[in-house]
Amino acid sequence: MQAMTIKIFTVDFSRLVLSCHDDGVIRGLDSRTHGVEHQYMAHDDCCNGATMIDNYTFASYSDDMTIKVWDLRNTSRKVKLVGGHTGWVKNVSVVPGSKKLLSSGFDSYIRISDITRYVTVYCCC
Repeated sequence: MQAMTIKIFTVDFSRLVLSCHDDGVIRGLDSRTHGVEHQYMAHDDCCNGATMIDNYTFASYSDDMTIKVWDLRNTSRKVKLVGGHTGWVKNVSVVPGSKKLLSSGFDSYIRISDITRYVTVYCCC
């Protein structure tokens, strides 16, 4: 199994590294001890990556065509599901200065989703 790792540097979680795996699992690792601090059964298919939204929340994205928002302070469940793609989601970025996610996928669409309302505000192909 090959994992993609993304380092997260935030005010309260400066030691956390997220690794996203082919089986849909995301592991939060302590970069000093290398121990697993959090484990998310995040997606039903390959987890392609994760993007920090702010100091406490991140979005994960997957071949299961979903984007899920998580809060590091409450790791037992996802905060919200952001839908809309009809193909694998391959990239997610935060629109600077906003609470919007820019995503692209194998459905040939680019979507901007407002994560305060969890709706797609713009879609183009």
